[in-house]
Amino acid sequence: MRIGKPGPGYIHFPIGGAFDETYFAQLTAETVQTRYKEGRPYRVWVLPPGKANEALDTAVYALAARHATRVRLDLLPRPAPVPERRAPPDPPEGAPLVADAPPDMPPPPYRLRRSRVLVRSRYLAGE
Repeated sequence: MRIGKPGPGYIHFPIGGAFDETYFAQLTAETVQTRYKEGRPYRVWVLPPGKANEALDTAVYALAARHATRVRLDLLPRPAPVPERRAPPDPPEGAPLVADAPPDMPPPPYRLRRSRVLVRSRYLAGE
């Protein structure tokens, strides 16, 4: 949150709405303290009594979810090429018009794709 210029690591906040003084007070509620164990220093984030930090918790969860997706938001997606659609050629003059299917026949059946194959074993069934 100390980064002042947009770029890597910079956090953007919307203007207005729920992002008011209360939100930022919760976001910055915890303080860091240096403690020592067996003569070695380590850092601990401490929430002072009487302060809330729900905004900080949700911000941390959102950052964790963003990093877990492995999506590069800094890369702009390339637009997909649009295939050129050509109109079908005109039928020759005097040719009869052909329908997709005669009205008394049902449309052709659609094939369903199978995504998994289930193999049952007689061993597991106890046979």
